[in-house]
Amino acid sequence: MIGWLLNIVLVLCMPDITTLPGAGASSFLEIMRVRIGLVGSMVVWPFVCLVAFFTVQTALQANSRTLWAFSRDHALPDRGFFGRLNKTTNTPIYAVWAVVIFSVALGCLSFASTVAVRLNDLNLSRSDPDPI
Repeated sequence: MIGWLLNIVLVLCMPDITTLPGAGASSFLEIMRVRIGLVGSMVVWPFVCLVAFFTVQTALQANSRTLWAFSRDHALPDRGFFGRLNKTTNTPIYAVWAVVIFSVALGCLSFASTVAVRLNDLNLSRSDPDPI
């Protein structure tokens, strides 16, 4: 819900759309630079990056735990490979690395086509109000 509100605020605060950078640049940072200045945007930007980092960490933890649980219960055709725990740390390290590798592979789509990334962003944004 907060992300949806942030998008509304960004649309209301953005300058003329022709002044925003094109694909590959950060329109979010440009809108902040226009509205709160260069120094203000550089002060706020590390916090934006920290929020993004912790969001990714939360998603990685949830996805790896889900993969581990499905594999442990033999709901995947992997013969329980991702359901094993590391003997030293007692953590689902195989599931974590599988999710990391899959995420990196999806991230590499941005090198192939910006359209694929934009479609993914559109689908993620569309799914935000679903639980509401």
